[in-house]
Amino acid sequence: MDLLFVYYDFFNVILIVFSVVLLLLLLLLLFFIAVIPKYKTRYDYSLGLKYFLPKDFDDISYKEIKFNSSGVEIIGGIYSLDSKKDRLNKIIIFAPGDSPGQFAYTTLIRKFVLMGYDVLSYDNYGTGYSGGINRKSLYQSTFDLVEAIKYIKESELYSTYPISLIGHSHGGYCVGTVLSFFPDLIESVVCISGLFDFSSAIADRISFFKPFKFLINLGLKILYGGKSSLTIWRGLEDSPKTKFLYLVGEKENMICKSFLNSSIYKKIKDKKNITTKIVKDKYHNPYLTIGAEEYLRGNAKYIFGSENVPEGFYFDLEKSTEIDDSVISTIKEFLD
Repeated sequence: MDLLFVYYDFFNVILIVFSVVLLLLLLLLLFFIAVIPKYKTRYDYSLGLKYFLPKDFDDISYKEIKFNSSGVEIIGGIYSLDSKKDRLNKIIIFAPGDSPGQFAYTTLIRKFVLMGYDVLSYDNYGTGYSGGINRKSLYQSTFDLVEAIKYIKESELYSTYPISLIGHSHGGYCVGTVLSFFPDLIESVVCISGLFDFSSAIADRISFFKPFKFLINLGLKILYGGKSSLTIWRGLEDSPKTKFLYLVGEKENMICKSFLNSSIYKKIKDKKNITTKIVKDKYHNPYLTIGAEEYLRGNAKYIFGSENVPEGFYFDLEKSTEIDDSVISTIKEFLD
């Protein structure tokens, strides 16, 4: 009889283990289903919306450039002042977020040009005017930035210029992770509303996944191999001499459900090699005025293509791109 109970208990243990493994495999499958399709599409400029272009401003100039990334042509440009005497002989590479590309940020880039910097920006692989049938993967944008930095280092004009990196959202992730490829080459990094690693970002967005971060990391490893080890934490370790500013809105809710309760905030607030600036009453675009952010949030369904732009819809371009000069001053102080 005792032996029968032992067999019964053993069978229950096996059943429980099998159920747990099955549940974990199902969660892994759900992760694959959620992540893969997002990057199997392009992200193009919306035909229903106007974007500010460099030619809309008479105080900056723009020269189109091209470089190769993972076998496709990347379209970008270098923004600068016309007067050489007002230029600092320093360059910023601006990494756009998960968006159509550089022209979604023209008014912000212009602010850096007016400080005296030359600025290189571009449309990522599979976005805007660049090649690629889709955006390829979570990590492709980091490799686009690698090629942009190489372009500068191989340029006759810019090869000796000190390089700073600024990126927003997914571009913020890229300016941190790319440090692993160029240890201590980059002078300064400004990461605006960027995630530090994908598993933490997913767990912060979906509380259910918090106990299963190891499973997310496994999924990323299966999908992307060694690329999955690219994180800002690793970038900072590999490039300890690079100055790093993390700029984020107090109400940030895109890279996490609530920034002040996120794993990122808990980890960075005591890091001495990270300067953190939390911008009061701002969300995912803290470089914009509060009014501009509210306007964008109210019209996001049109801007990001989840709904077609209705006929007769007037998109107030100036209102949507008002830059918060106090935030720009914070960035300038840090870069100086």
